[in-house]
Amino acid sequence: MLLPKPAVFSSTGWRNIHLELYQQPKFSTAEHQHCLHAIAIGLPDSSGLCATGDRWLDSKRGLERRQAGDLAIIAAGVSHRCSWNSAAQFMVLALEPELLKQVGQDWVNPDRIELIPRSMTAQDPLIQTIISTLKAEVETGGLGGQLLVDSLTTALVIHLLRHYCATRPKLSNYVGVFLQSLIDKGIEGTVWSCPQYPDAIAQKLASAIAVNHPRGAELID
Repeated sequence: MLLPKPAVFSSTGWRNIHLELYQQPKFSTAEHQHCLHAIAIGLPDSSGLCATGDRWLDSKRGLERRQAGDLAIIAAGVSHRCSWNSAAQFMVLALEPELLKQVGQDWVNPDRIELIPRSMTAQDPLIQTIISTLKAEVETGGLGGQLLVDSLTTALVIHLLRHYCATRPKLSNYVGVFLQSLIDKGIEGTVWSCPQYPDAIAQKLASAIAVNHPRGAELID
């Protein structure tokens, strides 16, 4: 067992996402890797304080302030270990890496999405709200529970893509916008002869337009 004590509670039956609450004594984990992306959020004890400690992400050590609501992001496959200098309470939200690809595929290259690990040194109000709402759903449930969870999951994933991921935009998206601007200006056939477009770039853009735009072959002639 990685942690000294099992979870106080955990979600069941949710798709692609899982939430657990832990209350642990002073402890230190061995180095390990998660198969899911994980977000850990620190919770205060009865005195309003959080346990301090260290975290190693990809073999890099960081001293964490761990104030209430601070969160850490542990990407799937990244080596990780942590220590807590006193009794600690925290929640862990885990999600399937494939979710980032599924949600982000319309805007970015899904094979180039990378969740950036971070230590527990800062808060994110939106993520805090999402995790708190999911916690309430675990504890009490209610009408439309799965729909609520799915909606919160989508909001979380979009937020992660925007603020916590390294991504590469799809070329086709930019080609469409770029090409439409040329059509609107009536200069479709002139861009390839402009000196500000080196031959190599012009050739790549021409190839992309030919593939991605219904009038591509016509417009680059």
